[in-house]
Amino acid sequence: MYSIWTQSLYKMKFSLVFKNSGDSITFESLNDSIVEFYVDYLNTHDLNEFESVNPQCGNTISQKISTLHENIQEVNKWIEILIDKKFESVSEHDYLNQDILNAYHADWVKSQSHPYDIDNKRIKYNNSALVEQVHDSYPDEIRFPPVGDVINKLNYKEIYDKININVHNIERSFDSVKYKVRNQDWVEIKNPFLQQGLSHNIANFKMSFNHLGRTLYDKFTKQDNRLQYHDENTYSELLGFVELQLVPSETVEMSAEYKSWCKMHGRDPLGEHLNLGNIPDLDKRLTDYRIVVYRNLLKDNSFSIQLN
Repeated sequence: MYSIWTQSLYKMKFSLVFKNSGDSITFESLNDSIVEFYVDYLNTHDLNEFESVNPQCGNTISQKISTLHENIQEVNKWIEILIDKKFESVSEHDYLNQDILNAYHADWVKSQSHPYDIDNKRIKYNNSALVEQVHDSYPDEIRFPPVGDVINKLNYKEIYDKININVHNIERSFDSVKYKVRNQDWVEIKNPFLQQGLSHNIANFKMSFNHLGRTLYDKFTKQDNRLQYHDENTYSELLGFVELQLVPSETVEMSAEYKSWCKMHGRDPLGEHLNLGNIPDLDKRLTDYRIVVYRNLLKDNSFSIQLN
């Protein structure tokens, strides 16, 4: 029997379904009425097909993966002598695994404070030109310099620090991926849900703010302190732009300062985001979802939003 209790636990779901590949990503809706209205409008007007705002996005991610891979290969030519281990070299898609990226970052951080035993290394790596170069770089009273300082003296600091930069470059690639209705420069729908569903929360799928004007919160941060400039647009329209964020969803409260500013102007505080949905198992399948997004960006596969 379908009880009231069962109904209260039900969460409306929708999916992004990619053309050609058949890949899909399922979301739990955060604003049922808005999602249903938006998808119905898109379907009715034959607009339910989204492409990346940046056609080169997939190639850019591919280049970031290659850059990190090449960086690690170059570092591995000499790093084992300094820290007695190498950085793991993995396959293309494994560079999207956050556990592996976290391990790279941690090894890069911890290795630099690790003491380098000058005398022991000379014994272990007899006749190594690099070991002798390190030996000649320090006076006799210094036998255990930190590896970070050794790397600096070897003039490898720049290439070693790029590991950190390249790891973050891959991570940030999935913080915000923007899409628009395919083959359309502009799709604008009057928003019948004005001031509904807005929050400061971080979600995985949202309406991307490409609107003409500033949100109320943006006017607060840009110090339009008399509201004298009449350019407010807090999602007055639902546009043909959406944003995918493969980051943990977060509840973000509006600040006391923002609330006070709104009260001073006789306004109800409005959220900065119009969130549409969250991926319920993102924490368990982040790598899988990154791969789905990446391979469909590479092939320029569009997606449609389908109600489940």
